[in-house]
Amino acid sequence: MRNNKFFTLFKKEILTITRDRKSFISFIVMSLLLTPLLIFGISALDSFQRDQLEKEEVLIAIKSEDQDSNLADYISNSGLVKVISSDNYEKDLEDKKIKGYLEIKIVNKIVQSRYVFDQTSNSSAASLGKVQLLAQEFAAKERVEILSQYNLTEDQLNPVVFTSITLQEIQNKPAQSSFILFFLPYIILLGLIQGAAQFAIELTAGEKEKNTLATTLSLNISRITIGLAKISAILVFSLLSLILNVVSILIAFTLISSSDFSANANSPGLGALNITPEILIQIFVVLIPLSFFVAALLVLVGIYARNAKEGGLYTLPLIFGSIFVGLSGQAFDVNTSQIIFGIPLLGHVALIKQILLGQFIPINFIISLIVTISLFFVVLYICVKMFSREEVIFRQ
Repeated sequence: MRNNKFFTLFKKEILTITRDRKSFISFIVMSLLLTPLLIFGISALDSFQRDQLEKEEVLIAIKSEDQDSNLADYISNSGLVKVISSDNYEKDLEDKKIKGYLEIKIVNKIVQSRYVFDQTSNSSAASLGKVQLLAQEFAAKERVEILSQYNLTEDQLNPVVFTSITLQEIQNKPAQSSFILFFLPYIILLGLIQGAAQFAIELTAGEKEKNTLATTLSLNISRITIGLAKISAILVFSLLSLILNVVSILIAFTLISSSDFSANANSPGLGALNITPEILIQIFVVLIPLSFFVAALLVLVGIYARNAKEGGLYTLPLIFGSIFVGLSGQAFDVNTSQIIFGIPLLGHVALIKQILLGQFIPINFIISLIVTISLFFVVLYICVKMFSREEVIFRQ
């Protein structure tokens, strides 16, 4: 009998959310499209800016104490940049007439050069790379000529050869790009919380504002059943938001890997998305207890709020906190202290990072699971108590 009441109330909560079709369809569309658009937008903007900078003519000036400088001649004849004369180097750079100027002087037969550029200008900053490349090419050319005079090679000056290789490369295991490791936990955590927040407020503070919550509480149903039904309904949409966000990420990176953006080595979208079904399952297993806790916490916030507007304000710290925690995932690896896994949200980000690195450590998951489930029951207990307080339910 109690189960029938629970499922009846649970169905009512689901229908309440889906009744507003515009909001529900907007939730689906935004969850699927927002992340791909964000990723594509960053990649496209980065690619466009680099293409524009490559097409621009790089005008620089050379300030040399030695009029017979071979480096100055090498740069002038390179064709990569165009060297013009200047009477006032700093003013010409400030007035954007040149992208930068190279100071050259010779001390004890060593060519010393310093490039001055404007950090407020992207094109000026980009010119640094071209001038530096030319200086390195000239240095390599000069080094070869000097060594040839003594019948030496560069290999003879490097008696120790040092290289490096990762364990994953030796084992032929796929590795995630640093961008994936940084971006994915953040998107997953934010999507889980933000996707459920709007519906949690609607089922609690929104009903209080419409005076329908009191009607629900007057039914012959225990307060704990009402609380569980609302939390379960929010949990459904929290998990749905999570699934849609992960699917959108998979689609976005699959498309980017086959697009022109992936050819740009500096594009933030670069890198294979090595997510296997096993990794996906592990991520969902880790996030299920967190979903319960987040759903209960959002219901608690909604119950306390006077109206939907106030409830929205109360959820902002949780959303901004998830952003901060999600972005902090870069600090974690497989050797992260087990204390971290006892901290909600932070521990889950660390777990996701370890899973993406191919290391699912059971003891870390167990610590996180115990703490998260314990906190869920604490919040659930507080929710039930709040449902029992008339001054909270009816306050406006």
